[in-house]
Amino acid sequence: MITDESNRSYQIYRLGIDPSSSGGPGTSLVIVADAVEWTPEDIALAMCSTCPENGFEEVAVGGKPGLRTEIGGGGVPMVITWTFVENQGKLIAFAIHDPQTLAPLNAVIESIQFE
Repeated sequence: MITDESNRSYQIYRLGIDPSSSGGPGTSLVIVADAVEWTPEDIALAMCSTCPENGFEEVAVGGKPGLRTEIGGGGVPMVITWTFVENQGKLIAFAIHDPQTLAPLNAVIESIQFE
């Protein structure tokens, strides 16, 4: 569990070969936060406070409306696509991508379903 300076917290899950290590930018991440406490903009800022804002586009994930943005660029040498969707009071943010190219794994993202 990660807690910010405002005492808000979120859970972070790492996906990859060795999810127990930070893994760097090649590690895919899933964040689950309270949707009342966190917005997609808050999560984007928590992931990179020095990155330029890249704007959000509307998307659908698992039949639910969501948002997508790129986080990175500027002084940060990589750009990673993040997707945000709310489900049952939780804000779910994820960056599921190829560990070498950092390109989103669209087939995986499109297969996501919510119950």
